[in-house]
Amino acid sequence: MSYPKPPDFHGTTFLKSLLLSLHPQQREVFQQPVSKVDANEWTKPLWHYLDKLHPLLWQQGENFPSSAGEQISYLANGQLLMAVSFNPNDYQTLVNHGRLPAGVERHTLSDKAITNNHYLAIPVSSNNAEAAKAVIEFLLSEKAQQRKADTNRWGDPSVLKRTQKADKSSALLEPTDDFHASWQNYLEREWSARYQ
Repeated sequence: MSYPKPPDFHGTTFLKSLLLSLHPQQREVFQQPVSKVDANEWTKPLWHYLDKLHPLLWQQGENFPSSAGEQISYLANGQLLMAVSFNPNDYQTLVNHGRLPAGVERHTLSDKAITNNHYLAIPVSSNNAEAAKAVIEFLLSEKAQQRKADTNRWGDPSVLKRTQKADKSSALLEPTDDFHASWQNYLEREWSARYQ
């Protein structure tokens, strides 16, 4: 087992997920700026957990995959037994595309998930804002969202609540609010100080 090396986005979010698992009743603390809480105290259980976990990891926690993509490759060739993802259907899509062997299963750390948003925007400098708006409206249509959720394509669940309710195959966890932005740098800096 392993996880992507922070500051890889997946690796840092894995740390956040562990923190939420270690503090399931105090999630609101992490929506506050690091400077407003005793971050050192709140992260002590995380560092204690990782200190015990790292010697048991792939290469005894001396090396980490550089990215989620590299971790998927290690999983595919049998070097690792797990990979992290924001997409609950990622494993099935990768199996369907022949990038992972059949039999790969999804497991979760918590009853809630930090989800990955895909933002659509029209730049102020756009030469054709109306055409851009039409593309965004199409991408947010039920038809496009259903196609996006197809595990023979991307497999990313729909952002539309009505489509999510109809598609029980993705077994979405209830989303939790992501951490305040200041936690990103704090966790990456503290992780690097301890484990690099």
